[in-house]
Amino acid sequence: MGTVAVMPAPVTEVELMLKRKNRLAEERKAVDFRAIEQEKRDEAGRMRAAAASARSAQIAKMRETDARRLDAEAERCAGEAARADERARRFALDEELIAVRLAHSAPSAALADGGDSEWTIV
Repeated sequence: MGTVAVMPAPVTEVELMLKRKNRLAEERKAVDFRAIEQEKRDEAGRMRAAAASARSAQIAKMRETDARRLDAEAERCAGEAARADERARRFALDEELIAVRLAHSAPSAALADGGDSEWTIV
């Protein structure tokens, strides 16, 4: 039994632009999530400082609970940023593959001139 070679579907510049747009969007998401993560961690630090200087144990406990909640939100944002980075990395790899396939599927200059060039391969 022979193997059947399947040719990949031809790619277009539109596909390349879509991958690039998606990669850039994921990179922006990652940056945004990292900024939110930092804000949450800063706020958690302020809550812990406020808990340490609280006048009553009840207020200190509430602020410490808020700090733990903010830490959990920061961890969630860190995870989202990591996932966005991974998606951006995959889009970048796809971009490279599509660019290579486009470069190899583009007609050569010698063939594009309709055979009028001395460089035309016959």
